[in-house]
Amino acid sequence: MLAINAKVYWRSGGSYGAPNWTEAAIIENFAVNPAWDQAETNSRASRIKLQAKSLLGLEFSGRMEKKPGNASYEAFMNALLTDDVIDLLVLDGPKEQVGVRGWRVDCQVFSANENQDLANALYPEITFMPTSSDNAPKAVKVGPGPALTYSIPGTNGATFS
Repeated sequence: MLAINAKVYWRSGGSYGAPNWTEAAIIENFAVNPAWDQAETNSRASRIKLQAKSLLGLEFSGRMEKKPGNASYEAFMNALLTDDVIDLLVLDGPKEQVGVRGWRVDCQVFSANENQDLANALYPEITFMPTSSDNAPKAVKVGPGPALTYSIPGTNGATFS
């Protein structure tokens, strides 16, 4: 798969169960950074340090074209200034392509750093992180139909399939 085919969508309308997805085509160089924290699970049964997964850190970041008037730009910049939650769908391809994988997470915008050096085009570096909501963060895979199928990381049976 090519990263150029990856997509970032946000729910611009509808409900959680029946979302209207809008592609945020103004985002480039997006990074998905899942990493588990670990806890030591040592015992006297072994002198080897043992680890277990505890909490999954999930952060999304990328460059966003500064484009006032664009619906995605306005939604993300407004969310930076508020406690608004954005229902984000981040996939490694289009949501209509069977086999594509990614994440669906209720996020807040935590930063939109902008380098205003004279030689730079203005592309804020934006960071989204999961926030507390009624909806658990989910791993996503596009199944036949195409239809989005969901799994909650850290639970038994969690899978991208």
